[in-house]
Amino acid sequence: MAQPKKNSSSPAAQYFAEVLRTLRVNAGLSQNELGERMAYSGAAVSAVETCAKPATDEYIEAAEKALGAGGLIAAAAKYLRLERYPEHFQGFVQLEQEALSVSSYCTQLIHGLLQTKEYAEAVLNYAFPPWKRTKSSSWCRHAWSARRCWTAGRGVSST
Repeated sequence: MAQPKKNSSSPAAQYFAEVLRTLRVNAGLSQNELGERMAYSGAAVSAVETCAKPATDEYIEAAEKALGAGGLIAAAAKYLRLERYPEHFQGFVQLEQEALSVSSYCTQLIHGLLQTKEYAEAVLNYAFPPWKRTKSSSWCRHAWSARRCWTAGRGVSST
């Protein structure tokens, strides 16, 4: 009896990979050819299409340009980006993206949009219970990248 394939990746990651694969095939490109257009290797294209590795923001932008997808890849990636955050926080991320302003009163912390990368890492590294250093720096890297994207779309400097 055949066993079903076990895929540990999320439905959003699987959908993104399928959209990317379909666009590549419809464009008549091999994984290596698409990789060359994007300045990535064919193995990197394969890794994203098989959900072995997650797509970075840079990869998503390069794929969008290389395939001339007209925003389709970026639309599919919107759901993929949410998975970078803890499940209990994903609803807040969606609300923040739609918000015109965010009001907050904190006496002990600097609000997230005003934090430097170093400050955010320091806050997370001294949390209790302590986080693993790799986890906090990875989370900060993704959050800082999202902040740059958010502020760039509004004509605000992110430095």
